[in-house]
Amino acid sequence: MTLWRLIATLVVSLAIAGCGSDSGFNEETDFLRKEGAVQFVNMMSDSPELTMIHGLQNQTIRFPFTSGGEVRFEDRYDWRLAYRDSNLEEITVAQGENQQILEDRLSTFLFMGSLTTPKIEIVEVALPPFADRTEGAAVIWFAANLTSVSMVDLYLLDSESSLNSTTPIASLDSQGFTNEITVDSGDGIRLIVTVAGSLEVLFESGPISLSDRSVDLFALVDDFGPDSLNHVDVIWSSSANGSIMPDFSQATLIRNSNFASSNELLVTISDTTFSSSSRGDRSDYAETNPGEQTITVSRVEDTLFDDTANLFAGGYHSFLIFDGPDTETPLTPFLVRDEFRSITDRVYFQFINGSDEAIDFYALINGQDTDDTAPVLNDAQALASGITEVPSGDTRFVVQTSDNSETLESVQVVLQEGITYTAVYEARSGLQIFED
Repeated sequence: MTLWRLIATLVVSLAIAGCGSDSGFNEETDFLRKEGAVQFVNMMSDSPELTMIHGLQNQTIRFPFTSGGEVRFEDRYDWRLAYRDSNLEEITVAQGENQQILEDRLSTFLFMGSLTTPKIEIVEVALPPFADRTEGAAVIWFAANLTSVSMVDLYLLDSESSLNSTTPIASLDSQGFTNEITVDSGDGIRLIVTVAGSLEVLFESGPISLSDRSVDLFALVDDFGPDSLNHVDVIWSSSANGSIMPDFSQATLIRNSNFASSNELLVTISDTTFSSSSRGDRSDYAETNPGEQTITVSRVEDTLFDDTANLFAGGYHSFLIFDGPDTETPLTPFLVRDEFRSITDRVYFQFINGSDEAIDFYALINGQDTDDTAPVLNDAQALASGITEVPSGDTRFVVQTSDNSETLESVQVVLQEGITYTAVYEARSGLQIFED
C-alpha cells in the first residue's frame, strides 16, 4: 500500500470511530469558571488611605469610602491590608489566608475597629443573577463601626410615614452587622438612624431611591460634621464605589474668603449673607441651607457673579473669591468641601490655584526634589484639588511654572496630625498656607 493510501485509510478509520460517540466535551459549559465578587469598605475613622492586596489584585480605599464590587473566580485567596506611614514605610494592618470566594456571592470586607486594634469582618451576601432577583424589591443590609453610641435603631420611611408611628426595621450594635433584609424598591424613601429605644435622630438621609433588584449596604461610621458628637455618618454602597450620604438632620455650614482685589463685596449663599467682604477677609462658618442653592456676589448695584451650587447637607464648605481673567469675567470663585479628622500619620490637605497661570504643584518630603518626584498637580490652572491626604511631618510645598523653567514659590511647613491645611496660590500674594 502506498503511503498516501495508508494516510487516507487512517483518516477514514478515525472518522468512523468518532461517529455516534460522545466526546465528553461541551464547548458551552466546559472550561468555564464560576464567579463571585469582592468589595472593601473602609470604616476605620482614624485610618489613612489603606491598600488591600487580595490575591494578585490591589487597590486603595480611603475612609469613608468603599471600592466597587470586583469579579473574582471561585477560589481561595490570601489577602493583606496595609498602609504607608509618614516616612512612606509599609505597615501591615491585618492579613489572612484562604478566603473563599463562592459563586453568586459577594464577599464584603468591613475594615472595622481602629488602626491599632483592627477588626476585619468578611460578610457573605447573596448576589444572584439579576434575572433571578425579586422584581419590585431591593435587598439591603447594615453594618456599624461607631464610638459615640452603643446601639442604634434603623428606619426606612416612605413619604407618607412619620418616625413616631413607624417600627424600626432593625437594631444594630456599635460594631456589628445585620442579616440581609428585603424591602420594597422605589423612590422617596428616607433612612433615619436613632439612638436605640428613643426618637433621638442621629442621621436622616432625605429622599433616596432604592433601585429595583439592587443589593445595597449602609455602613454607619463616626461623624466629623458640625455636630459630630450627636450624629453618625452613613456610607451607601451598591455595586459601584460608595461614600457618605448627606445628613439632613445636621447643620450645613459655609464660610467666605476674599482673595480678589475688589472690596466691599456682598456675598449671598442661599439666605446666608456675608457683607462688606474685602480682600484678605476670611469669615467664620455660618449656617446655611443644604442642596441646590443660588450664590451671588455683588458690589453696590453690579452683580459680579451669579450661579447655583449643591451644598452637602451636614458638611462644611468654603467659598473663595479670586480675580477673574478679564473685565467680562471679573471674578473666579470656588466652592469647596472642608473636612476635619485626625488621621494616623496623615493630614487633610487641599490646594487651590486662584491664578490664571498654569502651574505644577509639589509636596516634597524626606529630601525629595522636583527633578525626581511627580507633581501632586500637573498643569493646574484655576482649580481646586479637593481634599486629599498627605503625610504628616516636614513638607516642602513648591509651585513651578508648568514648563518647570521657574520656581514661583517654595514653603516649608511642619504638618501636624489633627489639622486640616489649605494651600492657596494667587499671583499677588504667592502661596499661603491656612490651618484649621
